[in-house]
Amino acid sequence: IATAIGRAITDAKNGDHKYAVKLLEDAAIKDPKNTETLLQLGNAYRKAGEGSGGGPAFQTYKKALEVNPGFAMASFRLSKLFESQKNWDLVMQYLNEAIAKDAKFTAAYYELFYYYFYRAKFDEAEGYLQKYIDSKLPETDIQDQFLYGQLCYARKNIDCAITKGDAVVANTGKNTKPKVYRMLAYAYFDKGDYENA
Repeated sequence: IATAIGRAITDAKNGDHKYAVKLLEDAAIKDPKNTETLLQLGNAYRKAGEGSGGGPAFQTYKKALEVNPGFAMASFRLSKLFESQKNWDLVMQYLNEAIAKDAKFTAAYYELFYYYFYRAKFDEAEGYLQKYIDSKLPETDIQDQFLYGQLCYARKNIDCAITKGDAVVANTGKNTKPKVYRMLAYAYFDKGDYENA
């Protein structure tokens, strides 16, 4: 119960993160092998630390991995910790560690897709995008077509970007996110179709 309450406080936008730390520390003392408690305690340290919570969070995530070396979420949280420090070698190490532990770890594939996308390594980005999509099967999400559209646009395959963007609009209608329209506007502009742009 303390873990659930601590998580809710930590996840709340204006939660009392120091109180969450206290609750979760007490829960971790009572059950030091509970990896979910340790994970949430690491998250609480991060939010309560105001920039200095990385050290205690790191130690707590590592402790969760000592209890359960196959706990992919702890590896993922470590990657996010180092992302805030822009330590890309460790980000990659922990993301790859997460997917090695759980081949269907959707969030890690998503992060790997964008890691390569922003570095213009589009073949690698596409590989991770496909793994991201496959990891969610049998569920499908039309928004994945937007991700493919971004990739097409970055590769200067304008017709592909338009096809993917139009598919999202056709499927989501008035609930289409503005970023889809932005991509379509740029794609039509680059094609010279100013009216559609």
